[in-house]
Amino acid sequence: MNLRYRELDNDDFYTWEKMARPLFSEDDFCDADYLVQLGNKLKGWVLLDNNNEWIGCCFIDNKKHLYNEQGIHFLEVCTFPKYRNRGYGKCLMKIMFDNSLSKTKSVCIAPDNIPSKKLFEKYGFTKYCKRKCWEVYLCDKDFYPDKLKNLKMIKIEKSQEIER
Repeated sequence: MNLRYRELDNDDFYTWEKMARPLFSEDDFCDADYLVQLGNKLKGWVLLDNNNEWIGCCFIDNKKHLYNEQGIHFLEVCTFPKYRNRGYGKCLMKIMFDNSLSKTKSVCIAPDNIPSKKLFEKYGFTKYCKRKCWEVYLCDKDFYPDKLKNLKMIKIEKSQEIER
């Protein structure tokens, strides 16, 4: 399978919400309205299979966060259930790392979200502090995981997805 990905637009955020809301608790979910409000501070991508089905999504923001004021925040990473445990999280991490070069990276993870903790620790994040009901993890601005360097994916435009 040739993995393809593309940037998300505002209309896609509502598709994201419909697909992902059942997978998250209310406290651990970025809804479409929140994502739209972030405006140009947000970037998001969808990973696609050969039939243009959404494998997963990821989002980063460059909003100022107290624990990472000059960096990039990994806001959300989600592999949809039928695609889990097949290594697609690695692809989503590559997209986010490729779009946050030379920036300190942060992520907030719910304390009971063991799969997310393992994923982010695997890719160089370390626990930094606790904030509200989240654990904050940071990754050095100059770190890029070797496991991601040779991973190949094809970036497409939304119009190319529709044509297939």
